[in-house]
Amino acid sequence: DIIPGIIGLMNYERMCSRAKEHGVTIPDWVHQVFKNVTHGTEAYSKASQAAMREQLDSLQSAGEDRVHVYALNSRNFVDVLSYSQH
Repeated sequence: DIIPGIIGLMNYERMCSRAKEHGVTIPDWVHQVFKNVTHGTEAYSKASQAAMREQLDSLQSAGEDRVHVYALNSRNFVDVLSYSQH
């Protein structure tokens, strides 16, 4: 079986830079989540959580009942996982 995996977004700016370097397109909804948000703020943490929730919800809506989550030992992302259990 192939189990989809997602990783928490710890640094949006770095991700955008790396994506540009490698010619990778980032979905517009991700840019919208981080629009007008400053790295290192509470709003940034909430944006990261929202992005992870969106990915989890999308996979669950598509019928995936198992997802591997790389939470990176971050409480920010563990909180999202407890949200998605409800």
